[in-house]
Amino acid sequence: MKNTVTTIVIFLATMLQAQTTANRFYYELNYKPKKNSETIEKIMTVLDISDKKSLYQDYSLMAKDSLMKAQIEEMQKTGQFKNMNNLMTMPKFAYKILKKYPTMDMVFTETMLTAPNPIQL
Repeated sequence: MKNTVTTIVIFLATMLQAQTTANRFYYELNYKPKKNSETIEKIMTVLDISDKKSLYQDYSLMAKDSLMKAQIEEMQKTGQFKNMNNLMTMPKFAYKILKKYPTMDMVFTETMLTAPNPIQL
């Protein structure tokens, strides 16, 4: 009985700690590529929420960032340069929306031709 109660308390404490660090929500975004277009495209997006900020972006951007980070770390360890042009393709939805807490400042970033163009909202 004592072990069961201890296990439950440890489990609940771990869950509460995990919930206070960050939350990630996955959304399917449906949009028309052009205003008068009949086709509707679908992409996966991610909303990351933490105590200090929330970030909404394309899932492929997040996945590519982690792949590029791993490639850079490997290049630093081995000392050999690798061509990463195949990892640097632009996603269909190249927007990021950052909201800072508690000031509620919002930054909308649109990436065009690999040059970020931040707009304050």
